[in-house]
Amino acid sequence: MRIVLICSLTIAYSILVAQSPQSLLLIDPQSQDSISRKFCNPGIANKSRSRGLEITYNLSGGGLIEEEGLEGEEERVLGHMKTQESFTLKIRVPVLLRKDFKVLIGYDYQPERYRFGNVDPEIMPLVGDLNDRLLKSNGFDIFMTKSLNDKLYTAFRFKVGFNGDYDGWIDFDRQYATYNAIGLLGFKKSENFEWGVGAVYSQNMRRTLVLPFVMLNKNFNDKWGIETAPPAYLLGRYNMNPRSILLFGAEYKSRMYAISPNSISFIQNRPNPTYNHAEFNAVVSLEKQIVPWIWFNLKAGYQFNLNSRYETQVPGSPTLSIRPPNAPFVQFGIFLSPPDKLMSS
Repeated sequence: MRIVLICSLTIAYSILVAQSPQSLLLIDPQSQDSISRKFCNPGIANKSRSRGLEITYNLSGGGLIEEEGLEGEEERVLGHMKTQESFTLKIRVPVLLRKDFKVLIGYDYQPERYRFGNVDPEIMPLVGDLNDRLLKSNGFDIFMTKSLNDKLYTAFRFKVGFNGDYDGWIDFDRQYATYNAIGLLGFKKSENFEWGVGAVYSQNMRRTLVLPFVMLNKNFNDKWGIETAPPAYLLGRYNMNPRSILLFGAEYKSRMYAISPNSISFIQNRPNPTYNHAEFNAVVSLEKQIVPWIWFNLKAGYQFNLNSRYETQVPGSPTLSIRPPNAPFVQFGIFLSPPDKLMSS
């Protein structure tokens, strides 16, 4: 059951966010006076900022690595992880902006790296080769929103990614490919409340899944609101002023990589091995405008790791399942977000 739950959450997260509540809300809805009453824009007033260009760095602390035992068995300590670090570059570019129909294309590059200390000889062949190795993720996507009237809209996202330990910037080999899609039907009751229902599709090097989801965004007043799309994120929001936004709550993130069969001694001569990790984060983040268009983001919290698994497609071959340490993390970066008055012109 744990593996089924983790797989379901992994797919839902990988489609919905890719680390942020802005991924479905493509255009800022604020200052709507000039927008025709016939069409609505996705999103609510005062929401967290949409991002055109984003650069962030994330560092998580270390701790003990434990083996995932069977139910009722005690977990065994296998070693020590020093740090986990990642970098994110995201770009979103509008190619069509009409009152009722908008299209954006995007690219993201998100490598990550693990550093280990002393580990049990049993897993040394695995983590010894993985230590300080760069795992890479490249993604290309397209976003579309279509307003049907002043209360109803649809949103779609299609993405292809290439995740693995390949050399160079990117490798388009099929073993690294992932495919994701999302469809959403949104109901915008007012500038302070919207909800929606949709489905997510994911195909990666391990499985294909289709899952439903629900989205809800609501302002309680000019200062307080919520932004939710469980299980990807469940966030409260406090608008300190027009240039400062505080977010707090929980986020889920995960990723799966195809590992070259000969790059890790533990899994040599086994076809199509994969490594995946999944975690829940308790977070507090601040979005702060530096100058028009340029914002600073600072996020901190505690990372609760669910598990990490190495799998192969050999029938009956054992799966190595370990639990990385729960640890605090910090993330900071800058991003571009257009001024509200530009969106209303």
